[in-house]
Amino acid sequence: MQNQILKDIISVSEVLTDEYQKLLIAKLDENEEKEEETLQNINMTLEYEERLYNQLDLYNIPFDQLENKFSYFLIREPIEMYNKDIIKCRFLNYINELTIRNPILSTREDIVDRIEENIAEIERQVKRDYDLTFLFLLSQELEYTKDPIRRCALLEEYLNEIYCEKSLEEYLTKFPTHPEKSGRQRCLDLCQEKKLVNSTYQEVIAEYIYESINNALIYTDKKLEESVEERAYLKPILLSITAATMILEPGEGKNIPLEFSSEATQNSYESCNKIVQALRDGKYLDKVYQKRKVYNSK
Repeated sequence: MQNQILKDIISVSEVLTDEYQKLLIAKLDENEEKEEETLQNINMTLEYEERLYNQLDLYNIPFDQLENKFSYFLIREPIEMYNKDIIKCRFLNYINELTIRNPILSTREDIVDRIEENIAEIERQVKRDYDLTFLFLLSQELEYTKDPIRRCALLEEYLNEIYCEKSLEEYLTKFPTHPEKSGRQRCLDLCQEKKLVNSTYQEVIAEYIYESINNALIYTDKKLEESVEERAYLKPILLSITAATMILEPGEGKNIPLEFSSEATQNSYESCNKIVQALRDGKYLDKVYQKRKVYNSK
């Protein structure tokens, strides 16, 4: 029974990848009728998908065993590798959402298991803060960007972020109204150790920043000079750096050393400058939203 449910989740996830692509095209074409039709299809598919997840016995099967089974079935499907990756990403993120959405202090007897569970719950809060802040920044760009190539790059990233994080699907029909930074306080309110919360936040955010920087450095000066499309697709990566930086508390940035190799700097001088600016934008925007008291940074 469990195996069949996992196979059905893979099938419905594949259907959703197609519907998300149709939604992207409808939005780019400003075809409201097609957009509405596609959203209706997505909603009906989501209802079925939710029923499948509700049938999973999440608390009586080890997480690694569930992941291994899902991966085993997924790898045998005739699906493009990129789609396999995002389908697995969607599955794992939503399982985490269902099982550790609230960072409640672990009560496991074994101290190692207890620490690992607490870290996993804190990491979930970091990811949610980052995802919502990234979606917010993407939406801000989309509000005033008219260039079709830039809009495509931004919207593609926006929808991909939601697809991979099923819990954010409410933002298919509306934009987030503000960046998010409440996860750290939520952890503390639920009695997580402050030192562990802060160190986990810094470590996870550092990983996000490093990954985005490495992706940005692929866009060499030559690529940016020769291709409008390359410049357009660099923008979402820079916004991801800004989003991650916004979640840091004042003074935490100094704990994240940024080392560009001389070769990377030489080949991607413009990209490096844009990366530095993206980091500065994050610090600046954080101060702006602190003053507006849009989110709680304590």
